Amino acid sequence: MVAAADNITPIIFVLSQGVDPSWQVLKFAEKKDIPISSTSLGQGQQEIATRMIKEGKRAGNWVLLQNCHLFKSWMGKLAALC
Repeated sequence: MVAAADNITPIIFVLSQGVDPSWQVLKFAEKKDIPISSTSLGQGQQEIATRMIKEGKRAGNWVLLQNCHLFKSWMGKLAALC
């Protein structure tokens, strides 16, 4: 799955309640020497997330957006950014 991803193709994890693989994603990025930025979505985070995504697309960095379910109203904008 990782081989199919690039700086404009997202990988989306759909998780069960109580599951948090973020530490594994961060560790994997570190192992592969890939810069990664992370934020938890919620009110007021759209500017930070947008900046991270634009920079990630430009530089080939990874962006980990957590708790997307808390910001459903922003998902259309996220899709347009990706």
